[in-house]
Amino acid sequence: MNVRTAGTRTLHLTWAALILATLFGVGTAQLLGHPLLAAAAIMVVAGGKIFLILRNFMELHQGPLAYRLFFASWIVACVVGISASFAFSLFNTSARASTGLLNSSSAPQGDGTPVSAPRSNGSGPGLKAD
Repeated sequence: MNVRTAGTRTLHLTWAALILATLFGVGTAQLLGHPLLAAAAIMVVAGGKIFLILRNFMELHQGPLAYRLFFASWIVACVVGISASFAFSLFNTSARASTGLLNSSSAPQGDGTPVSAPRSNGSGPGLKAD
């Protein structure tokens, strides 16, 4: 097997792995009921896809060890950071809902004004009622 065929084979296998990882991520999102678990699984799959792209398509596997370690740690930091901020926002929203800070009284009405806001009949400050 010559070098060109081996490189092409690696790229084809990487491409197939990326397609399978994409399908796995979509399937995982559909099958897992809890949004936090689905998001964590999708983020891990996305991190793996980034690793494959950096390693094989951008040929980072031939680069210096310092570059490989930097980009591997960058992938881990991004996956952990995005997952943590998603989890925080999910828990923050559910915490506000359980304490009553996020309730239907602050939801906008059909005209866009919040329910708790006083309705103006045209006689606000500086306006005279007819």
